[in-house]
Amino acid sequence: MSEPVIASITEFREQLGQLKPKDATFLYRGQADATWPVDCSAARRLVADPTNPIDTQLISHLFVGYLDILISTTRMRGFLPPSFSESISDLELLAHLQHQGAATGLIDFTRQPLVALWFACHESLNTDGAIYVLDRSQTAEINRREDLRDKTIQSIYAEDTLWSWEPSALGNRIVAQSSVFVFGVPEIARTDMTALKVRAESKSDILTQLETMYGINEEELFADFPGYAVANASNKTFDVKRSIRYWQEQIELASEDKREKATAHFNCGVAYDAINDFENAIEQYNKTIRLKPDFVSAYLNRGAIKISLGQHQDAFADYTEALQLKLNDAAVYFNLGYAKADLGQHQAAIADYNKAIQLNPYLADAYFNRGNAKNSLDQHQDAIADYNEVLRLKPDYADAYNNRGLANISLGRHEDAFTDFDQAIRLNPDFAAAYLNRGNTKSYYLGQHQDAIADYNESIRLTPDYADAYLNRGVAKNSLGKRDEAITDYDEAIRLNPDVAEAYNNRGVAKNGHGQHEKAIEDYDKAIQLQPDYSDAYGNRGIAKQNLERYEEAIEDYDEAIKRNSNFVEFYHGRGVAKCGLDRYEDALTDFDKFIQLKPNYAYEPYFYRGFVKNKLDKPKEAIEDYNEAIILNPNFAEAYLNRGLSYLAINQPEEARRDLETAHNLAQQAGKEDLAAAADLVLHNFDAPDEGE
Repeated sequence: MSEPVIASITEFREQLGQLKPKDATFLYRGQADATWPVDCSAARRLVADPTNPIDTQLISHLFVGYLDILISTTRMRGFLPPSFSESISDLELLAHLQHQGAATGLIDFTRQPLVALWFACHESLNTDGAIYVLDRSQTAEINRREDLRDKTIQSIYAEDTLWSWEPSALGNRIVAQSSVFVFGVPEIARTDMTALKVRAESKSDILTQLETMYGINEEELFADFPGYAVANASNKTFDVKRSIRYWQEQIELASEDKREKATAHFNCGVAYDAINDFENAIEQYNKTIRLKPDFVSAYLNRGAIKISLGQHQDAFADYTEALQLKLNDAAVYFNLGYAKADLGQHQAAIADYNKAIQLNPYLADAYFNRGNAKNSLDQHQDAIADYNEVLRLKPDYADAYNNRGLANISLGRHEDAFTDFDQAIRLNPDFAAAYLNRGNTKSYYLGQHQDAIADYNESIRLTPDYADAYLNRGVAKNSLGKRDEAITDYDEAIRLNPDVAEAYNNRGVAKNGHGQHEKAIEDYDKAIQLQPDYSDAYGNRGIAKQNLERYEEAIEDYDEAIKRNSNFVEFYHGRGVAKCGLDRYEDALTDFDKFIQLKPNYAYEPYFYRGFVKNKLDKPKEAIEDYNEAIILNPNFAEAYLNRGLSYLAINQPEEARRDLETAHNLAQQAGKEDLAAAADLVLHNFDAPDEGE
């Protein structure tokens, strides 16, 4: 039969109420993992060495010998504290040893069910816990001190009896836990007890209820000096709400001294601030300032909260007041700079950071923020100088490496940027933004799209709702021709952040490449709706419309794209091609000329189309010159060879024509362009056919 499962203190009480008989005295034990046996620490120690496995049948006998050695060695080597009597019983000595951390045969139970519930919940939060209920009538109780002296370890385990003993005078911990030791066997059979299972997902809530409603927590249950120290070890989380309660008590206890009371209010505000309870934090800072109007830190902290809430003017008022109270405080200028930068007033922010650094040249965060402000003003080289200073002061400042990498990107130093993002990740392996930025460097600047995808994957693993990572992973996949996967990533980016125009534009590019021109246009429409000055979206919509032979509309979109970004030369080319579709050849020439003027080393297609237009205008010799340029820039340009061959035919240069047509045929076949190869073949066939008069 499965154990009852509990998810709250109320359910726990209800289950205990159903135990029979009602007048029984129960003992309780809580364990953080429901799969653990109910055994003593000595039994666990004996099987802990994996290099020396012990037959389970030997454990019970070996167990008694182990306990006897533990006790006799303690006596023989004089380890008893001075306060202990030489006549101390074996059980009392075992209890003291267990209290100091030794593995003994005593199994801890408690008379208090809520204490057992705490032990079932306080560890292994992802695992179901268990509470075991033992009817004390099943044990032989030891109550008198005389009985303790009579019970040696050998005699206890010779009687095949389950004993229980409630120790005394062992310190506050025993009292706080209402401890009862059960012993006589290495392990208590589950069938001898009632078990209740505690849901893993309910443990945290139950612990909170136990502390707030009943004052049950680690410090209270381990209420002695060693226990208090362990409860406050570095591996134990600290509940800031305890600070709030502490300072609330201090506020009530504070004397009439305004400074003392103001300090308590301030610290209470800091505790609220730490758990993002800004309303209560501001209230406490307000009370601090009313009691002590010159409390600079209260103005600074209240101002920082108001910045995060978007209440910039109120924040400025706080920072200005702090500045009047403490003119030469670096922290005041630092916070003022932060507030101004948050409003986009980067030049003014830099002035404040300058003052903060003048007052405290070792304030690494001031250099970092000043670098960020300079980056925002496109002063990238100066920003790098600030990040360098940050790293001189704090060599493990991962954010400084990341932001220096962004500045290097802006300066075209892509390898340096890559090195910076690498270092940021080494210092902080969970730095999702650094993985994103390193991925962008690989994809956009180094052409390493597959490696970039690995970085985007890691960024998404660390931050599953990182829309930018999905967006840029989509770009990398689209560059590898994985359009379906790219569209899936763009879909997710849009789901996470539906107001990013770039995601719609990029999804449109992938759909257009898939031949889904109408659907692509819908995405470009959305991108332009979100960002009316988005030149790329206009230009890309023009391409989609051009693919649908809607040339007039395409030209209108290219006009809008060029109006917004006259340096985006690809859209001159697109507009020229669209004009060719409307036989507006003279106009088309102007666009191809513009592209070639702005980007001559990348103009093989504009040269080709300009040659095509010149052929249409009966200028075959000029056309040949353009095809020559196209072929120089792209020696595998089969279409250029075909058209140049036709131009040579037009000016009666058959040998040159034959050479170009054969080259066009071979290149087209190699590229799998069967239609183009067939067209070249047809011209060659007609070229070689005899005249009808022969």
